[in-house]
Amino acid sequence: MLVTSSQNFDSPIIDFTTQKNIEISDLFLGVITDQSHTPNRVLNEWQYANQRNVPGILVVENTLNVQNIPKDNVIFFDRTNLGYAIDKVNQKIEFSSHSPANEEWIKWVLGGAAVLALLSVLGKNK
Repeated sequence: MLVTSSQNFDSPIIDFTTQKNIEISDLFLGVITDQSHTPNRVLNEWQYANQRNVPGILVVENTLNVQNIPKDNVIFFDRTNLGYAIDKVNQKIEFSSHSPANEEWIKWVLGGAAVLALLSVLGKNK
C-alpha cells in the first residue's frame, strides 16, 4: 500500500506527480479541517480521484462551509463530539464488510480504520 501526500501546496492546480500518485492509489483519503490552508486543493484532488475511479473518503470538519460535494463518502466531524462521526464510520465498515463483492468494502474496511485513527488524533487537538 502506497501512502503519499500532495506536492506543491501553493498551486491551485494539481501537479503531475500528485496526479500520478492519485491514479495509482488503492484509496484516496482527504482531510479538511478548520486549520487547513488549502481546502480547495484537497477538494480538487478528491474530485480528481473520483474521476479516475479511485475509491475515496473525504473527512471534513463540520465548522467549514463545504458545498457541492456528494455526501456518500464524506464524513463530517465535530472535534468536540466525535461520537456521530465514529458511529457513521463504524456503520459504513459494518455494512461494507458484509458485501465483499462490491468495491465499497476495501474503501470502508481499510480506509475506515484509518479514518477512525485520524478522528482520534483530531479529537485530541481541540
